[in-house]
Amino acid sequence: MNAISAWIMSILGIVIIGTLIDLILPSGRISKYIKSIFATVTVLVIVTPIPSLIKNNFNVENGNLIAPEFTLDENYIAFADGIKMRYLAKGVEEKLAEDGLRGVSVEIDGKFDNNNSLIINFVKVNLQNLVIDEDKQHINKYELIRDSVTKYLNVEKGAVIINE
Repeated sequence: MNAISAWIMSILGIVIIGTLIDLILPSGRISKYIKSIFATVTVLVIVTPIPSLIKNNFNVENGNLIAPEFTLDENYIAFADGIKMRYLAKGVEEKLAEDGLRGVSVEIDGKFDNNNSLIINFVKVNLQNLVIDEDKQHINKYELIRDSVTKYLNVEKGAVIINE
């Protein structure tokens, strides 16, 4: 952050100096040259940090551009996969709420493969805070839960574990 603020301060400094010189110098041929010099210096000050940002990690061999090696941050990938799982679980909870079963909490145990396809080991459905709509009191809640979860996540009914 310190380098960026120094870069911005140098741009502001050169602009202020250029403005002061423009105000002090009388108009004429010399003024045009000095303005063009300051314009060039301003462009150079703005462009100077760009090579250090790019860092020249690219190589050209036999006319082919070779990109630098990149490494994956496995912790970040696991974190992102966890967020995806929570969103899927939230979607199942919302689907069950639409079906008349509110207060259900869902936990999905699974992982994403290399193709970003979800492989689900099991789905835990916790019914401790379950509230059933009045018009759904007569139905079998276990079958409704299993049917909704299997359709939403495309898993087998045996992968759905219901805890009360």
